[in-house]
Amino acid sequence: MIAHQPFPQPLSKLVSAWMTVSLLFVSGQAVFTYGALAGFMIVGAFLMAFLLIIPFLWLHRSKGREQSPFLTILEYVIFFESFTLHFVILLLIASSALAFTSPLRLMGLAIPFITAILFFLGRKGAIKLAVLLGLSIFLPNYFFLQKGLETVYHNLLHYHPRFLHLQQEGAWVLFGLLVAVFFAKLYAQIPFLYGYVENRFWKGIQKLFFGYLIWATVILAFSSMSLVSFNYQMPAGQGNQRFFLMLEELMDQVFIAIILLGLAACSTLELSAAARKIGNNISKRLLMAGMAVILGIFFYIREVAIIKLFVLFGAGSAVICLLHLVYTAIHHKYIKTRKININ
Repeated sequence: MIAHQPFPQPLSKLVSAWMTVSLLFVSGQAVFTYGALAGFMIVGAFLMAFLLIIPFLWLHRSKGREQSPFLTILEYVIFFESFTLHFVILLLIASSALAFTSPLRLMGLAIPFITAILFFLGRKGAIKLAVLLGLSIFLPNYFFLQKGLETVYHNLLHYHPRFLHLQQEGAWVLFGLLVAVFFAKLYAQIPFLYGYVENRFWKGIQKLFFGYLIWATVILAFSSMSLVSFNYQMPAGQGNQRFFLMLEELMDQVFIAIILLGLAACSTLELSAAARKIGNNISKRLLMAGMAVILGIFFYIREVAIIKLFVLFGAGSAVICLLHLVYTAIHHKYIKTRKININ
């Protein structure tokens, strides 16, 4: 009799789970604060978190992941982060669409775009991944060809030299925070990630690492693209608008409309995915989504940067994840001690 072999999870599903629209904005905004190496700092932090999660995946093979009230809270915090951030991004996209593109042109492009999404509705992750990978290839190349790599470097060297310096104040603090944030996110995904290592553990780890390499490539592409915007005089207070201002500066309205529609579709898919993760109770979904929408509107009006929201929610996730690990360690020790006393 042939033993049952778990069906291997596709790599596209993994990368789609890791790649979010909010992370693209985070990678771009980090460059404004921490310079040209900010993208490498983000992918390095994720790699560190990935290495730290491997022992927990190994433990999951024999013991599974212990439950605690903190784990439920962690899932709720991650929901609020994803839903709130992507709702803010949708508001930014809507305001930019009204400011930079013709409504008729936007509607004309939206019809085939929505039709294509509905046609492939069963493969939402593949749609999101295809759009984001396409943008990560098209946008950096388009921008660099428009300005020229030599011109970009020359302007940065003479007018914004601090962005080319290797040492940036507070960079290590952000790196440590990002490691904790990414670790909490990966820990919450352990049941999903275990599907890749269930059959052959180290072969699965290799597959997860290949997924990381694809993820890192996209993040680095978007962070390097943000360097172009330093060649323009943009108000310092409009952190969330820099990407859209850069689009207006360098692109035709048709291209802008296509990009905004792609980002809007991906953000909408993120909202849908976040809502599905909190269960099938419709009342619960509506209540939590409504709370997240209110938070999103508040942060949008206050013009809070996406990277600040990401770190704020992520720090909360990291603290709750740590409390869960401490709780499960104490609980495990208590059970072990109790068994010894009984014997």
